[in-house]
Amino acid sequence: MIQRPITSYHSGWRKAKDRIFFWLVCLFSALTAVPLVVIIWEVVRKGYKQINLNFFTETAPSTLDAMLAKINGEIIPGGIANGITGTLLMVVLASVIAIPTGIMGGIYLSEKPKTLFSHVIRFLTDLLQGTPSIVIGIIAYAWVVVPLSSYSALAGSVALAIMMLPLIIRSTEETLKLLPTSLKEAGLALGASYTSVILKGRSTASGRRMSAGRWWPGRSRQVSQKAKEQHDRTGNQRRAGRAAHQRLRLLRREHQAGGAGL
Repeated sequence: MIQRPITSYHSGWRKAKDRIFFWLVCLFSALTAVPLVVIIWEVVRKGYKQINLNFFTETAPSTLDAMLAKINGEIIPGGIANGITGTLLMVVLASVIAIPTGIMGGIYLSEKPKTLFSHVIRFLTDLLQGTPSIVIGIIAYAWVVVPLSSYSALAGSVALAIMMLPLIIRSTEETLKLLPTSLKEAGLALGASYTSVILKGRSTASGRRMSAGRWWPGRSRQVSQKAKEQHDRTGNQRRAGRAAHQRLRLLRREHQAGGAGL
């Protein structure tokens, strides 16, 4: 098959098309960012006067106080102290609920990976990971807000704990899989109880990696993926080592058989 040589005309046309599409992408990207820039500018222009010490130490004002201050051209009183306090309270309560439960679930999945209960937990964990946050909010509303007949930090912490739980479970399980079984066997050989080996030995050894799933849930997927890749590489190395050992044994047998025949 005869190939036509690439002339300078075709080369120039390709470069021209590349430049045209490059600038078109830049243009449409800039147009997409214009509304965001305008909104941020309006927020900063109208709200920079409100930033002071009282903004962080006082609670939100009533609607009447805010309207009167707006009409008189004064700084709106109050601040976001209640929002900061509520956020911290929700994070603490959610951590108290999700971290111990998630670590215990991840340890169970790592130690008993093939039981029926482990398959159920793993299935529910994967299901919760793909559940939208709005659905989890509706569940927290039905579980907490409706029985208590009021909104509270407890309802928000329950929803946040449900979202944190699958991430902590999966990151704990994948991290514990990276630890060698010899670590557990050494602890048991020294006379330590099974609970002490699991909680003080294996969990302590993997604590730094497990913390990524506890305090930075957004990175737990990356931690789990890296752990799975490393686990796969370790398994491949072990399988390659066993195959090489078997080939070596076969060569020895053939050598011994050849020596016996002579």
